[in-house]
Amino acid sequence: MGIRPLEGYRVFDFTVAKSGPYCTAILADFGAEVIHIENPARPDPVRAMKPGYDGTSTEYLNIHRGKKSVQINAKTEAGRELAYKLLKKCDVFVENGKPGSAEKMGLGYKTVKAVKPDIVYASISGFGQDGPYRDRAAFDTVVQAMSGFMSLTGPLGGPFTKAGPSMSDMITGIMTALGVAMGLLRREKTGEGTYLDASMFDIYTSLMEAAIADYVNAGVIRRPIGNRHPSNSIAEPVRCKDSEFILQMFGDEMHRRFFAEFDMPDLTKDERFKDGASRVANRDVLIDEYVNPALANYTMAECREKLTRAKCPFGEMNTIEQLVEDPQFRHRECMIPVTDSKNGTYQIYGSPFKFNNFDMPRKTFAAQAGEHNVSVLRDVLDMKDNEIKDIFGRMGVNVDI
Repeated sequence: MGIRPLEGYRVFDFTVAKSGPYCTAILADFGAEVIHIENPARPDPVRAMKPGYDGTSTEYLNIHRGKKSVQINAKTEAGRELAYKLLKKCDVFVENGKPGSAEKMGLGYKTVKAVKPDIVYASISGFGQDGPYRDRAAFDTVVQAMSGFMSLTGPLGGPFTKAGPSMSDMITGIMTALGVAMGLLRREKTGEGTYLDASMFDIYTSLMEAAIADYVNAGVIRRPIGNRHPSNSIAEPVRCKDSEFILQMFGDEMHRRFFAEFDMPDLTKDERFKDGASRVANRDVLIDEYVNPALANYTMAECREKLTRAKCPFGEMNTIEQLVEDPQFRHRECMIPVTDSKNGTYQIYGSPFKFNNFDMPRKTFAAQAGEHNVSVLRDVLDMKDNEIKDIFGRMGVNVDI
Protein backbone atom coordinates (compact mmCIF):
# COMPACT_ATOMS: atom_id res chain seq x y z
CA MET A 1 0.00 0.00 0.00
CA GLY A 2 2.94 2.36 0.61
CA ILE A 3 3.50 4.79 3.45
CA ARG A 4 1.06 7.68 3.72
CA PRO A 5 2.68 11.10 4.35
CA LEU A 6 1.37 11.62 7.91
CA GLU A 7 2.00 8.14 9.27
CA GLY A 8 3.85 8.39 12.58
CA TYR A 9 2.20 11.68 13.56
CA ARG A 10 -0.40 11.81 16.31
CA VAL A 11 -3.20 14.40 16.51
CA PHE A 12 -5.02 15.59 19.64
CA ASP A 13 -8.41 16.37 18.09
CA PHE A 14 -10.28 18.76 20.41
CA THR A 15 -12.97 19.69 17.89
CA VAL A 16 -16.75 19.57 17.47
CA ALA A 17 -19.32 20.39 14.77
CA LYS A 18 -17.91 20.43 11.19
CA SER A 19 -14.87 22.54 10.29
CA GLY A 20 -12.51 21.09 12.90
CA PRO A 21 -13.62 17.46 12.53
CA TYR A 22 -13.32 17.71 8.74
CA CYS A 23 -9.77 19.01 9.13
CA THR A 24 -8.77 16.11 11.35
CA ALA A 25 -10.56 13.60 9.11
CA ILE A 26 -8.28 14.71 6.27
CA LEU A 27 -5.24 14.32 8.54
CA ALA A 28 -6.43 10.80 9.36
CA ASP A 29 -6.88 10.05 5.65
CA PHE A 30 -3.21 10.91 5.12
CA GLY A 31 -2.14 8.50 7.82
CA ALA A 32 -2.08 10.45 11.08
CA GLU A 33 -3.30 8.75 14.25
CA VAL A 34 -6.14 11.03 15.28
CA ILE A 35 -7.44 10.83 18.85
CA HIS A 36 -10.78 12.58 18.96
CA ILE A 37 -11.47 13.93 22.43
CA GLU A 38 -15.14 13.75 23.41
CA ASN A 39 -16.60 15.35 26.53
CA PRO A 40 -18.58 12.61 28.34
CA ALA A 41 -20.78 15.29 29.92
CA ARG A 42 -21.54 17.05 26.63
CA PRO A 43 -21.32 14.84 23.51
CA ASP A 44 -20.78 16.36 20.08
CA PRO A 45 -24.29 17.44 18.95
CA VAL A 46 -23.54 16.34 15.38
CA ARG A 47 -23.75 12.72 16.55
CA ALA A 48 -27.49 13.10 17.09
CA MET A 49 -28.35 15.08 13.95
CA LYS A 50 -30.83 13.72 11.42
CA PRO A 51 -30.87 11.82 9.19
CA GLY A 52 -29.05 9.11 11.05
CA TYR A 53 -27.88 5.57 10.61
CA ASP A 54 -28.68 3.34 13.57
CA GLY A 55 -28.52 6.23 16.04
CA THR A 56 -25.53 8.16 14.63
CA SER A 57 -25.89 10.93 12.07
CA THR A 58 -24.64 10.24 8.56
CA GLU A 59 -22.64 13.47 8.72
CA TYR A 60 -20.84 12.36 11.88
CA LEU A 61 -20.06 8.98 10.36
CA ASN A 62 -18.33 10.70 7.45
CA ILE A 63 -16.31 13.46 9.13
CA HIS A 64 -15.09 11.26 11.98
CA ARG A 65 -13.89 8.40 9.83
CA GLY A 66 -10.59 6.80 10.76
CA LYS A 67 -10.30 8.35 14.25
CA LYS A 68 -10.07 6.99 17.78
CA SER A 69 -12.40 8.28 20.47
CA VAL A 70 -11.31 9.01 24.04
CA GLN A 71 -13.59 10.67 26.59
CA ILE A 72 -12.02 13.53 28.55
CA ASN A 73 -13.79 16.20 30.53
CA ALA A 74 -11.13 18.93 30.41
CA LYS A 75 -13.05 20.98 32.99
CA THR A 76 -12.00 18.47 35.66
CA GLU A 77 -8.59 18.09 37.24
CA ALA A 78 -8.41 14.43 36.19
CA GLY A 79 -9.38 15.38 32.64
CA ARG A 80 -6.63 17.96 32.35
CA GLU A 81 -4.14 15.51 33.86
CA LEU A 82 -5.03 12.93 31.21
CA ALA A 83 -5.01 15.54 28.44
CA TYR A 84 -1.48 16.63 29.35
CA LYS A 85 -0.27 13.04 29.41
CA LEU A 86 -1.63 12.51 25.91
CA LEU A 87 -0.35 15.83 24.61
CA LYS A 88 3.21 14.85 25.45
CA LYS A 89 2.76 12.02 22.92
CA CYS A 90 1.10 14.16 20.24
CA ASP A 91 2.44 16.26 17.37
CA VAL A 92 -0.67 18.28 16.51
CA PHE A 93 -3.47 19.95 18.50
CA VAL A 94 -6.61 21.13 16.69
CA GLU A 95 -9.46 23.01 18.36
CA ASN A 96 -12.39 24.99 17.00
CA GLY A 97 -14.03 26.56 20.02
CA LYS A 98 -14.74 30.25 20.47
CA PRO A 99 -11.54 32.25 21.00
CA GLY A 100 -10.44 31.82 24.60
CA SER A 101 -12.52 28.71 25.31
CA ALA A 102 -9.56 26.32 25.13
CA GLU A 103 -7.59 28.56 27.51
CA LYS A 104 -10.42 28.40 30.06
CA MET A 105 -10.04 24.61 30.12
CA GLY A 106 -6.28 24.74 30.48
CA LEU A 107 -5.65 23.81 26.86
CA GLY A 108 -4.66 27.14 25.33
CA TYR A 109 -1.59 27.40 23.13
CA LYS A 110 0.80 28.66 25.83
CA THR A 111 -0.17 25.87 28.21
CA VAL A 112 -0.03 23.17 25.56
CA LYS A 113 3.31 24.47 24.29
CA ALA A 114 4.71 24.24 27.83
CA VAL A 115 3.64 20.59 27.90
CA LYS A 116 4.79 19.84 24.30
CA PRO A 117 7.23 22.55 23.09
CA ASP A 118 7.21 21.52 19.41
CA ILE A 119 3.44 21.17 19.08
CA VAL A 120 1.73 22.29 15.87
CA TYR A 121 -1.36 23.97 17.31
CA ALA A 122 -4.31 25.02 15.10
CA SER A 123 -7.23 27.15 16.26
CA ILE A 124 -10.27 27.39 13.99
CA SER A 125 -12.82 30.13 14.66
CA GLY A 126 -15.41 32.17 12.83
CA PHE A 127 -13.47 35.45 12.62
CA GLY A 128 -10.00 34.74 14.01
CA GLN A 129 -8.30 35.21 17.37
CA ASP A 130 -8.25 39.02 17.16
CA GLY A 131 -10.15 41.91 15.62
CA PRO A 132 -13.51 43.54 16.37
CA TYR A 133 -15.48 40.35 15.60
CA ARG A 134 -13.25 38.03 17.64
CA ASP A 135 -15.97 37.16 20.15
CA ARG A 136 -18.82 36.78 17.68
CA ALA A 137 -20.17 33.28 17.13
CA ALA A 138 -20.34 32.09 13.54
CA PHE A 139 -21.86 29.26 11.59
CA ASP A 140 -21.53 28.51 7.89
CA THR A 141 -24.45 30.63 6.65
CA VAL A 142 -23.22 33.63 8.67
CA VAL A 143 -19.79 33.37 7.04
CA GLN A 144 -21.27 32.88 3.57
CA ALA A 145 -23.24 36.09 4.11
CA MET A 146 -20.49 38.24 5.62
CA SER A 147 -17.78 37.12 3.18
CA GLY A 148 -19.75 38.53 0.24
CA PHE A 149 -20.24 35.06 -1.21
CA MET A 150 -24.03 35.28 -1.04
CA SER A 151 -23.95 38.63 -2.86
CA LEU A 152 -22.61 36.79 -5.92
CA THR A 153 -24.92 33.80 -5.69
CA GLY A 154 -28.53 33.46 -6.76
CA PRO A 155 -30.81 34.08 -9.73
CA LEU A 156 -30.26 37.10 -11.97
CA GLY A 157 -31.88 40.06 -10.24
CA GLY A 158 -33.09 37.83 -7.41
CA PRO A 159 -32.27 37.53 -3.71
CA PHE A 160 -28.80 36.63 -2.46
CA THR A 161 -28.48 32.88 -1.85
CA LYS A 162 -26.17 30.58 0.10
CA ALA A 163 -24.48 27.54 -1.37
CA GLY A 164 -26.34 24.32 -0.55
CA PRO A 165 -23.61 22.51 1.41
CA SER A 166 -21.82 24.11 4.39
CA MET A 167 -19.02 25.27 2.15
CA SER A 168 -17.22 27.62 4.54
CA ASP A 169 -17.04 24.85 7.15
CA MET A 170 -15.70 22.28 4.73
CA ILE A 171 -13.24 24.57 2.95
CA THR A 172 -11.94 25.82 6.30
CA GLY A 173 -11.32 22.19 7.27
CA ILE A 174 -9.37 21.59 4.07
CA MET A 175 -7.30 24.77 4.39
CA THR A 176 -6.52 24.12 8.05
CA ALA A 177 -5.38 20.60 7.24
CA LEU A 178 -3.05 22.13 4.65
CA GLY A 179 -1.79 24.60 7.25
CA VAL A 180 -1.14 21.82 9.76
CA ALA A 181 0.80 19.86 7.13
CA MET A 182 2.89 22.97 6.40
CA GLY A 183 3.50 23.42 10.12
CA LEU A 184 4.76 19.84 10.39
CA LEU A 185 6.98 20.31 7.35
CA ARG A 186 8.47 23.45 8.90
CA ARG A 187 9.01 21.57 12.16
CA GLU A 188 10.97 18.93 10.27
CA LYS A 189 13.29 21.68 9.02
CA THR A 190 13.58 23.82 12.17
CA GLY A 191 12.57 21.65 15.11
CA GLU A 192 10.06 24.32 16.12
CA GLY A 193 6.34 24.02 16.59
CA THR A 194 3.91 26.68 15.41
CA TYR A 195 0.53 28.26 16.07
CA LEU A 196 -2.05 28.51 13.29
CA ASP A 197 -4.94 30.98 13.57
CA ALA A 198 -7.49 29.77 10.99
CA SER A 199 -10.47 32.09 10.44
CA MET A 200 -13.49 30.89 8.47
CA PHE A 201 -14.13 34.50 7.45
CA ASP A 202 -10.56 35.01 6.18
CA ILE A 203 -10.49 31.70 4.34
CA TYR A 204 -13.82 32.17 2.61
CA THR A 205 -13.06 35.72 1.49
CA SER A 206 -9.79 34.43 0.00
CA LEU A 207 -11.83 32.16 -2.29
CA MET A 208 -13.88 34.91 -3.90
CA GLU A 209 -11.89 34.73 -7.15
CA ALA A 210 -11.55 38.22 -8.66
CA ALA A 211 -14.75 39.70 -7.22
CA ILE A 212 -13.09 41.60 -4.36
CA ALA A 213 -10.06 42.62 -6.42
CA ASP A 214 -12.35 43.75 -9.26
CA TYR A 215 -14.05 46.19 -6.89
CA VAL A 216 -11.00 47.36 -4.94
CA ASN A 217 -8.85 47.91 -8.03
CA ALA A 218 -11.33 48.67 -10.80
CA GLY A 219 -14.58 49.67 -9.09
CA VAL A 220 -16.50 46.80 -10.72
CA ILE A 221 -19.37 45.55 -8.56
CA ARG A 222 -20.47 41.95 -9.06
CA ARG A 223 -23.99 40.76 -8.34
CA PRO A 224 -25.78 37.41 -8.84
CA ILE A 225 -26.17 36.34 -12.47
CA GLY A 226 -27.76 32.95 -11.91
CA ASN A 227 -26.02 30.06 -13.61
CA ARG A 228 -24.06 32.33 -15.92
CA HIS A 229 -20.38 33.27 -15.74
CA PRO A 230 -19.28 36.92 -15.63
CA SER A 231 -16.75 36.55 -18.45
CA ASN A 232 -17.88 33.49 -20.43
CA SER A 233 -20.67 34.06 -22.96
CA ILE A 234 -21.84 30.44 -23.09
CA ALA A 235 -21.85 29.25 -19.49
CA GLU A 236 -25.38 28.36 -18.46
CA PRO A 237 -28.13 25.77 -18.90
CA VAL A 238 -28.92 25.06 -22.56
CA ARG A 239 -31.54 22.78 -24.12
CA CYS A 240 -31.25 19.95 -26.58
CA LYS A 241 -34.05 17.76 -27.97
CA ASP A 242 -34.69 15.77 -24.80
CA SER A 243 -32.75 17.36 -21.96
CA GLU A 244 -31.23 20.42 -20.34
CA PHE A 245 -27.54 20.56 -19.46
CA ILE A 246 -24.73 22.97 -18.61
CA LEU A 247 -22.45 24.15 -21.41
CA GLN A 248 -19.44 26.34 -20.73
CA MET A 249 -16.92 27.54 -23.27
CA PHE A 250 -13.99 29.92 -23.39
CA GLY A 251 -11.89 31.36 -26.20
CA ASP A 252 -12.40 31.82 -29.94
CA GLU A 253 -11.03 28.44 -30.99
CA MET A 254 -13.35 26.48 -28.71
CA HIS A 255 -16.33 28.42 -30.02
CA ARG A 256 -15.28 27.67 -33.60
CA ARG A 257 -15.10 23.94 -32.86
CA PHE A 258 -18.56 24.10 -31.28
CA PHE A 259 -20.09 25.99 -34.22
CA ALA A 260 -18.58 23.55 -36.71
CA GLU A 261 -19.67 20.43 -34.80
CA PHE A 262 -23.29 21.58 -34.73
CA ASP A 263 -23.36 22.77 -38.36
CA MET A 264 -23.59 26.44 -37.37
CA PRO A 265 -21.93 29.35 -39.19
CA ASP A 266 -18.63 30.56 -37.71
CA LEU A 267 -20.11 33.28 -35.54
CA THR A 268 -16.70 34.58 -34.57
CA LYS A 269 -16.83 36.35 -37.93
CA ASP A 270 -20.00 38.15 -36.83
CA GLU A 271 -19.26 41.55 -35.21
CA ARG A 272 -21.68 40.72 -32.39
CA PHE A 273 -19.73 37.57 -31.44
CA LYS A 274 -16.21 38.22 -32.70
CA ASP A 275 -14.50 38.02 -29.29
CA GLY A 276 -15.18 37.30 -25.65
CA ALA A 277 -16.37 40.76 -24.70
CA SER A 278 -18.79 41.06 -27.61
CA ARG A 279 -20.16 37.56 -26.98
CA VAL A 280 -20.82 38.41 -23.32
CA ALA A 281 -22.53 41.67 -24.34
CA ASN A 282 -24.77 39.78 -26.77
CA ARG A 283 -25.10 36.46 -24.96
CA ASP A 284 -28.92 36.45 -24.94
CA VAL A 285 -29.00 36.65 -28.74
CA LEU A 286 -26.23 34.07 -29.04
CA ILE A 287 -27.99 31.56 -26.77
CA ASP A 288 -31.61 32.15 -27.77
CA GLU A 289 -31.22 32.61 -31.52
CA TYR A 290 -28.28 30.34 -32.31
CA VAL A 291 -27.16 27.88 -29.63
CA ASN A 292 -30.48 26.50 -28.37
CA PRO A 293 -32.01 26.18 -31.87
CA ALA A 294 -28.93 24.27 -33.05
CA LEU A 295 -28.93 21.93 -30.04
CA ALA A 296 -32.66 21.27 -30.43
CA ASN A 297 -31.87 19.06 -33.43
CA TYR A 298 -29.98 16.55 -31.28
CA THR A 299 -30.65 14.25 -28.34
CA MET A 300 -28.58 14.37 -25.17
CA ALA A 301 -26.76 11.23 -26.25
CA GLU A 302 -25.85 12.87 -29.56
CA CYS A 303 -24.82 16.11 -27.86
CA ARG A 304 -22.65 14.18 -25.43
CA GLU A 305 -20.80 12.55 -28.31
CA LYS A 306 -20.44 15.74 -30.35
CA LEU A 307 -19.33 17.94 -27.45
CA THR A 308 -16.79 15.37 -26.30
CA ARG A 309 -15.38 15.21 -29.82
CA ALA A 310 -15.23 19.01 -30.03
CA LYS A 311 -13.56 19.19 -26.59
CA CYS A 312 -16.21 21.55 -25.25
CA PRO A 313 -16.91 21.37 -21.48
CA PHE A 314 -20.46 20.29 -20.64
CA GLY A 315 -22.24 18.50 -17.83
CA GLU A 316 -25.55 16.93 -16.98
CA MET A 317 -27.35 18.71 -14.12
CA ASN A 318 -27.47 15.70 -11.84
CA THR A 319 -29.67 15.35 -8.82
CA ILE A 320 -28.09 13.46 -5.93
CA GLU A 321 -30.05 10.38 -6.99
CA GLN A 322 -28.62 10.62 -10.49
CA LEU A 323 -25.11 11.37 -9.26
CA VAL A 324 -24.78 8.17 -7.25
CA GLU A 325 -25.60 6.19 -10.40
CA ASP A 326 -23.19 8.16 -12.57
CA PRO A 327 -20.55 5.85 -14.12
CA GLN A 328 -17.69 8.27 -13.42
CA PHE A 329 -18.78 8.66 -9.79
CA ARG A 330 -18.86 4.89 -9.40
CA HIS A 331 -15.60 4.28 -11.24
CA ARG A 332 -13.73 6.77 -9.06
CA GLU A 333 -15.13 5.13 -5.90
CA CYS A 334 -16.52 8.42 -4.62
CA MET A 335 -18.58 6.43 -2.10
CA ILE A 336 -17.33 3.25 -0.47
CA PRO A 337 -18.76 0.80 2.08
CA VAL A 338 -17.31 0.50 5.59
CA THR A 339 -18.40 -1.82 8.37
CA ASP A 340 -18.40 -1.42 12.13
CA SER A 341 -19.63 -3.72 14.87
CA LYS A 342 -22.52 -1.50 15.96
CA ASN A 343 -23.71 0.26 12.82
CA GLY A 344 -23.09 -2.53 10.33
CA THR A 345 -22.23 -1.57 6.76
CA TYR A 346 -22.82 1.96 5.53
CA GLN A 347 -21.42 4.28 2.86
CA ILE A 348 -18.93 7.13 3.37
CA TYR A 349 -17.06 9.31 0.90
CA GLY A 350 -14.13 7.71 -0.83
CA SER A 351 -10.89 9.67 -1.01
CA PRO A 352 -10.73 12.38 -3.70
CA PHE A 353 -6.93 11.95 -3.71
CA LYS A 354 -5.35 9.35 -5.99
CA PHE A 355 -1.60 8.83 -5.62
CA ASN A 356 0.65 6.53 -7.60
CA ASN A 357 2.70 5.08 -4.75
CA PHE A 358 0.37 4.91 -1.78
CA ASP A 359 -3.33 4.33 -1.20
CA MET A 360 -5.80 6.46 0.71
CA PRO A 361 -7.89 3.79 2.46
CA ARG A 362 -11.25 4.57 4.04
CA LYS A 363 -11.72 1.21 5.73
CA THR A 364 -12.12 2.56 9.24
CA PHE A 365 -15.46 3.82 10.50
CA ALA A 366 -16.40 6.55 12.96
CA ALA A 367 -15.77 5.37 16.51
CA GLN A 368 -18.41 5.11 19.18
CA ALA A 369 -18.00 7.67 21.98
CA GLY A 370 -15.18 6.50 24.21
CA GLU A 371 -14.56 3.37 22.16
CA HIS A 372 -10.79 3.74 22.59
CA ASN A 373 -10.70 4.92 26.20
CA VAL A 374 -8.80 1.85 27.34
CA SER A 375 -6.76 0.96 24.25
CA VAL A 376 -5.29 4.46 23.79
CA LEU A 377 -4.27 4.74 27.44
CA ARG A 378 -2.71 1.30 27.29
CA ASP A 379 -0.96 1.67 23.94
CA VAL A 380 -0.02 5.35 23.90
CA LEU A 381 0.54 6.05 27.60
CA ASP A 382 1.48 2.55 28.78
CA MET A 383 -0.95 2.91 31.69
CA LYS A 384 -1.96 -0.03 33.83
CA ASP A 385 -5.57 -1.10 34.20
CA ASN A 386 -5.85 0.22 37.76
CA GLU A 387 -4.48 3.61 36.61
CA ILE A 388 -6.98 3.71 33.75
CA LYS A 389 -9.89 2.94 36.09
CA ASP A 390 -8.70 5.57 38.55
CA ILE A 391 -8.33 8.48 36.12
CA PHE A 392 -11.63 7.79 34.35
CA GLY A 393 -13.36 7.23 37.66
CA ARG A 394 -12.26 10.69 38.81
CA MET A 395 -13.97 12.06 35.68
CA GLY A 396 -17.10 10.04 36.38
CA VAL A 397 -16.63 7.80 33.34
CA ASN A 398 -17.18 4.06 33.56
CA VAL A 399 -14.77 1.91 31.56
CA ASP A 400 -14.82 -1.81 30.89
CA ILE A 401 -11.47 -3.48 31.32
